[in-house]
Amino acid sequence: QGLAVALFVAAILLMTNRKLIYAIIALFIAINMHKTAIIGIPFFILYFVPLKSTRALSIIVASLGLTLFFATSIASDLFNSLITSVELLNQYENMGEGMVAEESLGLGFVLLHIPHIVFLYSLWSGGYFRNEKEKILTIVAFFDILIIPFTYIGSAYMSRLGIYFLAFHVAVIPMLYSRLTKKEVRLGLTFIVVFIMLYAYRGFFQTSYWRDTFGGPFHTIFSQI
Repeated sequence: QGLAVALFVAAILLMTNRKLIYAIIALFIAINMHKTAIIGIPFFILYFVPLKSTRALSIIVASLGLTLFFATSIASDLFNSLITSVELLNQYENMGEGMVAEESLGLGFVLLHIPHIVFLYSLWSGGYFRNEKEKILTIVAFFDILIIPFTYIGSAYMSRLGIYFLAFHVAVIPMLYSRLTKKEVRLGLTFIVVFIMLYAYRGFFQTSYWRDTFGGPFHTIFSQI
């Protein structure tokens, strides 16, 4: 899946450079490496959409995310219909067996999703981008907000799809944070990101599902040769 994510990133970058054919080829290879890369297909729409203003798009995505989050019955029905109607997701369903969504609402949740607020504000104002390429990267990074609601209805394995968007967070967060005008805000938000990353890294190995998976002796790939 890591290779598929890298190819997905390459596909988006090729698309932003107006090399659509090469972008399609990269994503095609990614899908053949890991079927979940099919999630990248809808983003090719951005190649044809004028992005002089991203305000309307930010409102649509944010509204859809909030609707799915607060209307859990809608999110649950949508998820169940996708599982039963899409063969790919039906095959992927059991990959998270034993995994439990352990996220909860609280201060940690708010801190974790501050970057989404910054993304949304940037897309709303439009004043933090130097070119269309940066807008596309931010839109892709922001889109994982649509996956979050599904992690609260027992489909924690869906968070694995968030890896495709997390790759863009790595670029977009420092890009946008560095352009915030107030130094105090910039330093404060950077501190929160670093703190959350370290806390999440520690918590990852404390989760029962992953602790049992990675709790044994460490082996490199060479031990399998």
